Amino acid sequence: METAGDEISDLTQKGPDIFVKETVQNIRILNLNRCILYLAKEIDKLAKSIK
Repeated sequence: METAGDEISDLTQKGPDIFVKETVQNIRILNLNRCILYLAKEIDKLAKSIK
């Protein structure tokens, strides 16, 4: 079973470039998720105010 340490050492062997790309991608996904959650809450508020 792989641990997080093994995964990190695999990434560092591939070079820092791939690590940076994956990190940036993860941050973008997190920001997108936050944005979607925020929009969902706003749409819900709007729907309640229309009723």
